[in-house]
Amino acid sequence: MSTTTIGVPNRLAPGGWAGDGRRVPGGWTPPRGAAARPAPAPASAPAAAGVRRRADRPLRLTRRGRLVLTTLAGLATIGAIWSGGALAAGPSTPQEVRLHTVVAGETLWADARAVAGPDQDVRDVVDQIMRLNGLSNANLRAGQVIVLPVG
Repeated sequence: MSTTTIGVPNRLAPGGWAGDGRRVPGGWTPPRGAAARPAPAPASAPAAAGVRRRADRPLRLTRRGRLVLTTLAGLATIGAIWSGGALAAGPSTPQEVRLHTVVAGETLWADARAVAGPDQDVRDVVDQIMRLNGLSNANLRAGQVIVLPVG
């Protein structure tokens, strides 16, 4: 009875097949009909000693993965900055106001001077009136109704 020995890939052998299917120079070739690589072990079999499992390997990111993570981090930062203004503002104290109808030739600066206290800067009062009324500039139209703080 003749027996044929089929070589098992061994990473420590001086030649033969490496475990990943590459041919290592100076080794033997498997007999005809023999599998080039051994059959994979069943999923329930324990891992061979010295072989690292996939879960033990460190995370390795590709260039595209790093780009995606950097982009997402940047977008999260921008979103936090944009929404942070509303979160940072504390509760405001109620302010007494009155309604005023603008007449022809009237300016926001004149109204601010009229309601500003002796220790207030008129520029601050103009800014306050613009915020109260949601104005983007100091231009007023005749007949426009604005809210003025009671000074």
